[in-house]
Amino acid sequence: MRSRSLSCLTCGFAAVVLSLGCGDDSPSGGGGAGGAAQGGGGGEVGGGEVGGASGSCDEANPCEAGVCLYGADACELGAVGACQPTNGTCDGPPTGPVCDCAGVVHEGDFASCTLGADATPFGAADACATGTFDCGGLSCTNHVQVCIETLGGPAGAEPTYECRDADELGGCSFGIADCGCLVLDDLCGVGGAGCSCDQDAVTQQETITIALP
Repeated sequence: MRSRSLSCLTCGFAAVVLSLGCGDDSPSGGGGAGGAAQGGGGGEVGGGEVGGASGSCDEANPCEAGVCLYGADACELGAVGACQPTNGTCDGPPTGPVCDCAGVVHEGDFASCTLGADATPFGAADACATGTFDCGGLSCTNHVQVCIETLGGPAGAEPTYECRDADELGGCSFGIADCGCLVLDDLCGVGGAGCSCDQDAVTQQETITIALP
């Protein structure tokens, strides 16, 4: 998770093109590491030998080339993933952090590929939704929510605050909030103009600030 201005987000299309796969060559793939570990069936995936350049893989048998990405059963005993190429899978619009099967957040624009290089499975974001952080007196859920602070407006107006799920804002394919993949067009206009997104150095949580005229 990083602090940066969101005057121009390149991740605006991640929520669409990455809804089903981690960038394979099928119509549901596309650039960036997508949602293969959240969707799909898992189990016996693909063909070929375990640990090959294509076909199935697991932690004991990582891919000879590419990355190993799992299905919806990633955290179940005996889960098997599918080898995916890195070209088109681990580049493109950032897809954000992931939550591993122990409930630990792994940061990075393409965290799914970082884990996939070692055939490490990851699961649903709710496993990392533990604890809260302060949002102007509200309590937002760690990792899966962002704090929205609205400033300005009529003279003398007080700031307002809201907790929003990362999934509602789109872009972060695996449900873990990150300034690098959040899509703020609905809040701030095309490209996120008029908004900024910052990460608290202590809590490691994101706050989106909307500056009204």
